[in-house]
Amino acid sequence: MIREVPGAQETADRWCTAHDYTDPGKPKIAWNDEAARAVLVDAPVSDALNLLGRLPEQELGEKAANAVGLLALVGGQDVEPAPDSDGGDGRWRITRGTAADRTVSTVDPDARHVHKNRTRHQDGFKAHASFEPETGLFTAVALTGGHGPDSHEAAVAPGLLEDEDGESTVLGDTAYGTGDLRQSPETEGRTLVIKPPPLRQAVPGGFTTDDFHVDTTTASVTCPAGHTKALGRPLAGGNRQTQFKTLCRACPLRKRCTRSRTGRTFNVHPPVRPPQSRP
Repeated sequence: MIREVPGAQETADRWCTAHDYTDPGKPKIAWNDEAARAVLVDAPVSDALNLLGRLPEQELGEKAANAVGLLALVGGQDVEPAPDSDGGDGRWRITRGTAADRTVSTVDPDARHVHKNRTRHQDGFKAHASFEPETGLFTAVALTGGHGPDSHEAAVAPGLLEDEDGESTVLGDTAYGTGDLRQSPETEGRTLVIKPPPLRQAVPGGFTTDDFHVDTTTASVTCPAGHTKALGRPLAGGNRQTQFKTLCRACPLRKRCTRSRTGRTFNVHPPVRPPQSRP
């Protein structure tokens, strides 16, 4: 990749020494050696920073600029300075947590993590398909990224149905079964048979979100004990929440509602809207 930038190979030969980067294999280390694992993080990140900080100052073409940008991204997206480092001594550690839109491949930068559930995940893209069960013929297909609201099943589903004519019964996976899909123009005259996702209980055998009443007119939530609280302003992701806090202290239903010491917090998610354009 660095050969796409004029002058970069000479810089790389001088400053990038942590690994033989002409070797397509991964570095060989003793994975049970904590010091070796630390070096595996420190050295390549330092090499990337050395290269990026010493490239010749010149206008880059699109391909070279993309190569430099990708190197900067993968060199810094998963690391942070070591606990006692100021970021200037070449000591790094793997970041605790994963970036939401993390680039997972240098050969296909558009690929993303795809999470089917908490235990099953893969890297790549999402494929969506609509087919006629009696004939097995596909009636619509779509390929989306692995992350982001425009890639969610709920956003893609209306597009899979928009060219269908007449009344029909639509069978679908749980992920497609959202309120938006049921209310979209593409589903008028159709019967949707989509299993809703299971409701989670904060306390085993306790209340679920269905036991709370959300009033969209007054933007408020009423808990099973009859207490009503206003929803807060939309957060960064569009969610709104209300915190019952002090109302939970003496509530006789508390043990069936929450384990939190500060009381129950209730979140209301925004509806998922279909994207304006699809691949």
